[in-house]
Amino acid sequence: MSKPILILVAVVFVGLVAGLGEGIGRHGINPFTIAVVAIILGSLTSIVKTLSKTQVAEVPETDQRLSELEKRITDMQDIIISIDDRLQRLNSGTTKQTDATSD
Repeated sequence: MSKPILILVAVVFVGLVAGLGEGIGRHGINPFTIAVVAIILGSLTSIVKTLSKTQVAEVPETDQRLSELEKRITDMQDIIISIDDRLQRLNSGTTKQTDATSD
């Protein structure tokens, strides 16, 4: 989603929360006001979801890039697992040598 839209949504949300807090402070809790705020927040949420879906759909190579990223992460996991196995073998070898010398 574009930065100006995110800033606009954030400003509207902060203004809504501040206005609601001020209204509750002055007049108490008004169910009508809370209903209006809920409707506005629901509308903002649906707008944000719609905009975020269209932005992802516009990038055609997204699936390809995600599969490449998944392959790289899998390769990194394999490397980390092999390093962990080597360290465990070194630790078990050191422990066996320490036990043998202490007897």
